[in-house]
Amino acid sequence: MTRCHPYTLEDICIDAKAPQEEINALIGKMGAIVLKGLLSKEEVDQMLSDFQPHLDALGPSGNREQWDGSFFPPTSKKVPGLLGKSDAYVHSMALNPVLNGIADHALTRRTKTTMSNPERYWSTCRPQLNVTGVLEVNPGGKAQDLHRDDAIYHDPIRGSDVWDPKQEKSILALAALTPVTPENGGTLIVPGSHIRSDDLPPPTYEDAISVRADPGDCVVILCSVYHAGGANKLEVGAPNSIRTLALCGWSCGYLKQEENQYLQLTKEEVMRLPVAAQRLAGWEVSLPYLGYVNWEHPLLTLGHPRSKVPQLDDLFYDKDQSDERKPYLPSVISC
Repeated sequence: MTRCHPYTLEDICIDAKAPQEEINALIGKMGAIVLKGLLSKEEVDQMLSDFQPHLDALGPSGNREQWDGSFFPPTSKKVPGLLGKSDAYVHSMALNPVLNGIADHALTRRTKTTMSNPERYWSTCRPQLNVTGVLEVNPGGKAQDLHRDDAIYHDPIRGSDVWDPKQEKSILALAALTPVTPENGGTLIVPGSHIRSDDLPPPTYEDAISVRADPGDCVVILCSVYHAGGANKLEVGAPNSIRTLALCGWSCGYLKQEENQYLQLTKEEVMRLPVAAQRLAGWEVSLPYLGYVNWEHPLLTLGHPRSKVPQLDDLFYDKDQSDERKPYLPSVISC
C-alpha cells in the first residue's frame, strides 16, 4: 500500500549539534524528528542506573497490576515523576537546551494585553513541563493505535498546507536509553500528519515509519502528529528485547499539565531542584498573572527570598517591551 507521504526515516533524522534554527525548521515541516546523539553515553548510563530500581520494582516483564487498560500493553512498565528520581534526567532532558529550544519555538505565546489603556503591554507565556516518565516495553507488547497526544486538549486540528505553531499545545521528547528497533517496539510516526485535518480519515499503520535509534538519540514529536508505540515482537531474553525510553514533555504554560507536578512531587523534591527546573515544573506565573498563590509568585511557597522573586507588574508584563521576541531557555532562568 502506498504511504500518504513520501518520507523515510532518514528524512526526519538530524544531528543534535545542528543549528537550532535547522532543527526547528525540520520539526515544523515533518512534525517529528530524531535527534542523533543528543545524550552522551554517560548521561544514558546514569539515567538507566537511576531508573532501574523503580523498573525492577514493577516485576520481571511488565506489570499487569499497574495497568489493566488497552492504551498501554500489560507488558509495559511505566515510571512517573522523574524530576524527583534522577538528577541526570533533570539536567540532561528537562533542562536540555536543544529540547527547550524546540519547545520555545512551538509553544511560547506572546500577546499584547487587551485593555482600554492606549499603553498596551506585551506579556509572554513560556512553556511548562507537561509530562515525565520512563516507558519500558517487554516482549509481547502490542502496538498502540495511531493517535495524537494533543487530543487531550479538545481542540481539533483544522488542517493546512503549512504548519502554524499556534495550533500546537504540547511536544514530547523520547530519549532512547536502550537500542530502539522496529522489532522491539520502535515508535511509529506518520511524518507530515501534524497538518492533517481531523475531518479526514486518520492514517493507517502502512503510513507510519518505524523509528530505529541508538542509545542517546531522541525522538521529538509535535503532539499534533500521529504516532504510536510499536509492537515488541522479540522473545524474552533475545538481544535488545527490552525497549526503554525516557519521556519529557512540554506544553503551553496556560494549560493543565498532563502529569500533575504539584501532586506528583513532594515539596522537598521540588525544593532540591535547580530554580530553572522549579519554574519549568510549574512554580511559575504565566504572564499575565496566571498561576499565582496568595496573589504572589509561587516560588515564594518554596522559601525563595522575596527580593529575588518577580513581584507586582512583573507578574503581568514582560520586562522587555520591544516588539522582537527573544529566544528563551529555562537553563538561564534565575531568581
